[in-house]
Amino acid sequence: MKYLSLLAIFIFLGIGCSADVQEEPAEQAVPTHEVPPTATEPVRDAVEPPQGTVVPRVNQMDITGDIYDHAVFFASSLNGEDWNIGETAIAMHGSVPELLVLDQAVGNLPAGTAMSYFVDTSPLADGLDEAVSFVTSVDDGETWSERTQIALDEDYLPVDPSVIQLEDGRLRLHFFDFTSSREVDSNKDHVFYSAISDDGINFEIEGESLVSETLMTDPEVILFEGEWFMYFAMHEGDNMGIWVATSDDGIIFEDPVKIDGISGIPGAMVVDGLVQLYGCDGGIVMTTSENGIDFEELPEFTVSDQIGPNGKPFLEGPSIFESDMFFCGPSPALLSDGKIGLVMKTIVED
Repeated sequence: MKYLSLLAIFIFLGIGCSADVQEEPAEQAVPTHEVPPTATEPVRDAVEPPQGTVVPRVNQMDITGDIYDHAVFFASSLNGEDWNIGETAIAMHGSVPELLVLDQAVGNLPAGTAMSYFVDTSPLADGLDEAVSFVTSVDDGETWSERTQIALDEDYLPVDPSVIQLEDGRLRLHFFDFTSSREVDSNKDHVFYSAISDDGINFEIEGESLVSETLMTDPEVILFEGEWFMYFAMHEGDNMGIWVATSDDGIIFEDPVKIDGISGIPGAMVVDGLVQLYGCDGGIVMTTSENGIDFEELPEFTVSDQIGPNGKPFLEGPSIFESDMFFCGPSPALLSDGKIGLVMKTIVED
């Protein structure tokens, strides 16, 4: 397995790869860069959404496993407190998912379509590299399509996708180039890239978004009050945790600072003039900010008296929902029916 597999446990502890960004307000500014040439690869037709695969549940304290065994699940809520968590995976062999809802049609996908981009680990079974793929739902998460793999116009290894829709309808992808981290002793810089697409499948690289000598993963980009915010995870020493950098154009991000009080793989969206930042630390958690940088501090998790089926105790704390599965890598979005949607990853047993 590749180095990504070695990071699987750290991913689930909130210090590894991830993904996502949410739908942006309609008033967001259109970037000033030129429109790229039309993608040469034809748009693939959407397929009828099949039902997901039923899988055994894994206790929240049992978080070992290989990234090939990760799966993406979907949950929805009317109020952000009471959640309906799907009994089936929307994507087996998928990790660090992203959720967005289209404000405008893209390719053959109509406005209102929910899209979940994720790290597709299914190619690992054939000795190939991980990829980024997506599934779609036209009924607010009730059913989902088969996966479609994206294509880049340059030779990078994208993971941890974050996707937003621009005012002109195009989709912008931010991702972590995993080629810098496949070798444990690599001295290469760690880079987030930006790419643009007319159809959601074929992406053209725009350039580097953020570069770091310290291992960073899981970019998550939103537009808030006319400014772009990128949340991401850092992984070394005192830097470990969720950080945020800002941008005027949504491509190049600068001035990263660490966020206190929340850890794990970040997911974010804007609701009622506040940034909602999601993480995972003993469970999925959420905190809010009025400026996108300073967030409300969350209480710590404690060990409960409840013992799971594996003989280990559960954790109690500020989780936004209770489940006998350990979820991480949350990505939220407002669905077309007004509910809050959330995609997450977990480990499943075959």
